[in-house]
Amino acid sequence: APSVITNNPSIAVGNYTSVGLYAAEVVPYNVAEARCRDRGWSMCSGRLSSSARFQITSADEIYMWTNQTCTTQIQVYGSGLIGMYDPLAQQFFVLQNNSNNVFRVRWTNSSFPTASSVACPSGCRLAPTLAGPSCICNFTVTTSTVFSSTSDLNTLAGDTIVAALADRLFVGATSPAVYDAGTYRQCMDAACIRLAGVTVWLHSSDSGSILSPRTSFEFAPLRAGRRPRYL
Repeated sequence: APSVITNNPSIAVGNYTSVGLYAAEVVPYNVAEARCRDRGWSMCSGRLSSSARFQITSADEIYMWTNQTCTTQIQVYGSGLIGMYDPLAQQFFVLQNNSNNVFRVRWTNSSFPTASSVACPSGCRLAPTLAGPSCICNFTVTTSTVFSSTSDLNTLAGDTIVAALADRLFVGATSPAVYDAGTYRQCMDAACIRLAGVTVWLHSSDSGSILSPRTSFEFAPLRAGRRPRYL
């Protein structure tokens, strides 16, 4: 969660300050809003002239809560790479138009919004770049369960198990070791154990042989001495 930032008329420089209880405190939006309201202040309206400075907000160069609805979009370059774009976060270069802070995504059938010299597909707008035209588009996020039970894993076989899993699991995961003890447990079902090169981790909310969006798959490092991968 972003830092606590509020609009405080008593602060002349930047007209914002923090109601955090300690340096760089991170809180949910409802906590930030309540603290502001208790002091007779209001949440910032966005488009701050500068990013948080430590002497004013007890934080430095961090994301901030505002009272504006999220407007995050993606910028799709001609290569298929994308970058995140948020017109309300202009103080953060990585969220600006043409930031070149790009990453890969998997496009269905390698089909993605492409720009002509004058227009983009519906739902997108043209954004010229030094590398050619790009499209800034709206997007939605959906989450679905790839495998709903351990029995579904029996469809995977042979030397292609790792590749088949990686081809179907699109979202990276954090190592179960960073969570509190008991949050994750290794799946000891026969269908899990038989997966060569893969360790299946079940969340504490997963019961019996049920797999959920919180189920994590650990893959051996691609090279010796490297860290495992989690999806």
